[in-house]
Amino acid sequence: MRIKKNSFIAIALIIIIVSIAYYVALTVTVDSANKELLKVMENNYQDKSLIYDAVKSLDMAIFMMPWNHDLRLNRRSLLLQINDYAGALEAVQDDLKVGKDGLAYEYEGLCYEFLNQKDKAYKSYRKALQLYEDELAETPNDDFRTAEIATLSMILGDTLRAQEILKTRKIPSDSLAASYIERNNQFILQYKSGGLRYFYNKAKERN
Repeated sequence: MRIKKNSFIAIALIIIIVSIAYYVALTVTVDSANKELLKVMENNYQDKSLIYDAVKSLDMAIFMMPWNHDLRLNRRSLLLQINDYAGALEAVQDDLKVGKDGLAYEYEGLCYEFLNQKDKAYKSYRKALQLYEDELAETPNDDFRTAEIATLSMILGDTLRAQEILKTRKIPSDSLAASYIERNNQFILQYKSGGLRYFYNKAKERN
């Protein structure tokens, strides 16, 4: 009986020690990634070597915390920042293995577009739009989701739908969602002005 009790105590101690070691390693790894990100921001995203260092730190942090959405979002955003579209695509596809979400598919579409794989970009944008619409159905007062749907609708050639969404929802002009729309306005205008006709042509094919 004493041997069994001692074995139980030993196992419990091992579990506690391993748990503490994991927590310490996790804390150190995430702190390191955050410090590297801070360096990048302080340098105004100008130094590619700093960005790649941050990406490496994020890779390690994601390995330790594969479920952390913010770490994954930061990684793909940094890679896009330095025009590493192939790297960003690889990162976002790794993210999609963990969970499907509209923003990840939107990033995937953006990567494909920059890599001149327009058909794949179109499919990714459509998936993003569908997921955003599903989310908005569950939280109908989400202005950000409304903004995302309007933006993607515009990009995909459905300008009338985008305008109708924004008119119906009447997003407050001083809201963060309104700021988001304003920031994307020039990008959207490229499509409206005919600078990028591909998605309009796809929309016509669907209609």
